[in-house]
Amino acid sequence: MSLLYEPPYDSPIEEAFAQSAIRYLSPEVKLKKQVEVPTICGQFRLDFVAIDSNGNKTGFECDGKEFHEESRDEWRDAMILGSSDIDEIYRISGKEITYRIEDVFYAISIWSPGLFDDRQKYNLSRIASEEICKRSIKPEDTVFTVNQVDVESSQLNQFRVEKRHKNIPEGKRQFWQAAFRYAENLGGGNLDEVMSKYRNQRNT
Repeated sequence: MSLLYEPPYDSPIEEAFAQSAIRYLSPEVKLKKQVEVPTICGQFRLDFVAIDSNGNKTGFECDGKEFHEESRDEWRDAMILGSSDIDEIYRISGKEITYRIEDVFYAISIWSPGLFDDRQKYNLSRIASEEICKRSIKPEDTVFTVNQVDVESSQLNQFRVEKRHKNIPEGKRQFWQAAFRYAENLGGGNLDEVMSKYRNQRNT
């Protein structure tokens, strides 16, 4: 069995992500595109869902900056995680996909090793940048960030991959849990209205 390249994709960055996923993910993984997920606040769509050999489901969102609003994305992910069998969601910017895709998949291989076989994990550890490989990741972490200074321009460049997940260590919490509970207590409904009520409550 092997992962399949199945164009068309909705955007160039999604196509670039898919091409790399086929190269780096385990052949045992099934990769589905444009997956509709019903939630208590309406139906949302994930760019990709990867299903490993144990049935664990990982969502991927390929974020073009102009199309995404960070706070709403967090609430949207909360509804998906709370309402469905999606176990985790990664958010990856178009910049990282275009320029640093090997670093992206290296970070994912550390966080979600079930999506990779030993050969691919080893290969990624060899081709990822040294700065990324030096960075340790804890299971409860939600953001993988590395700041680097470009020698020629002296500009600060940030590498960032974000993850929200259900496998939270005991005693730890993530905001998505509180957001989902709040929406659930309201009985669900339109996501923007739920967010507005939450913000109004916090400001009173």
